[in-house]
Amino acid sequence: PHFITCPYIFIELVLLSRTSQRMRVFCIAYGCDNDKRNASQEISFHRLPLKKPLLLKQWLDNLRLKNPPIHNTNARVCSDHFTQQDFVSCMLEGFGPSRPTLTPDAVPTVF
Repeated sequence: PHFITCPYIFIELVLLSRTSQRMRVFCIAYGCDNDKRNASQEISFHRLPLKKPLLLKQWLDNLRLKNPPIHNTNARVCSDHFTQQDFVSCMLEGFGPSRPTLTPDAVPTVF
């Protein structure tokens, strides 16, 4: 192993390491190991509908998690758990398709 003698470089490396761990976006569906680092570009990640309590309850019921990490800002559900009908098809004029967007009432159902 190589040791770095300069304390400033060590601090910078530690901060970069902690930042990359903190930024890890992952799917919370049981048995799914998709995260932004290992998923293909076709997979999108969607936030829990925290501002819609009834929809959130449906999501959590379908996910069947005992202790869902709803307060973790990196916790998402990946597109593998939604059907094609759960997505809105949007085209931005002159830019092609936009990022995948769920319909307002989409609930993860594919497990």
